[in-house]
Amino acid sequence: MTGNPLRRILLALTCASAALLAACGSGTIVDPFQPTRVLSVGDSFSDLGQDGKRYTVNDGTINIWSQQLAASFGLPLVASNKGGLSYARGDALVQGPTGNSIEAQVTELLSKNTLQPGDLVLINGGIADIVTNVAAYGFSSQSIANVKAAGTALGAQVQRLVNAGAKHVLLAGVYPLGLSPYGAASGQVTNLTNITLDFNNALKLSVVDLGYNVLYLDSSNYYSNVYYTPTNYAPLNNSTTIACTTVLVTECTPATITPGYDYNTLLYASGFYFTPTAHRLLGTYGYDQLRNRW
Repeated sequence: MTGNPLRRILLALTCASAALLAACGSGTIVDPFQPTRVLSVGDSFSDLGQDGKRYTVNDGTINIWSQQLAASFGLPLVASNKGGLSYARGDALVQGPTGNSIEAQVTELLSKNTLQPGDLVLINGGIADIVTNVAAYGFSSQSIANVKAAGTALGAQVQRLVNAGAKHVLLAGVYPLGLSPYGAASGQVTNLTNITLDFNNALKLSVVDLGYNVLYLDSSNYYSNVYYTPTNYAPLNNSTTIACTTVLVTECTPATITPGYDYNTLLYASGFYFTPTAHRLLGTYGYDQLRNRW
């Protein structure tokens, strides 16, 4: 570099600083985080089969995003009722001290585990809160206020994890429900998309002060890109056809797929939930985001 010698000295000092996480000029992490355990709380989107079934095509593969992310680090992730560290449960609301809520899951996780610097904690939520409020109040001011409160409440659970010693928390937002087959069928694409945004914005605002300990995984932006350009995410090529013919997605298997379609190429397993391919894609994306951050 030519020019001001003081500028060259300052640049050299900056590059040598131990506070930097990336090597100067390379953009790579000097000492990448390698988790020793992956723990998870969340809703149907992350449920690894607490009741024996998953909210996707139950094909025996790594078919949930959190499991894919853990596997990318060479680590297992198993439902807690099978002795594992995934406490996520289907249809979980954010709040509620007992039952399946994410609040109750965090309480259970913390009661059974002392969080260590090598732990990676995954957390998601909000789908059930949005759907429940829309069903009860439509897209009224009450519904929007409740959904925003749920986003803030999920942020409070992230705060609990950080306060308990979590150094690496991956927080997944809600994907744009307006782009789901349910959204298309309801004729409320814009309203569902906007209320999802309300939840995610309240969630992000509630964790803005947690800084380095929390990484927000923008599943909304990611799945929007997948929805509009599925062929860019091989082997996907269809973002509108529902894979499963069963009433309940938890009953879906490779034997109950819409005739004429390969479910591995479809984005949606049901009106709300994704196929194994779509889950694996998000898990890999989350792994890449973690590598870029930590």
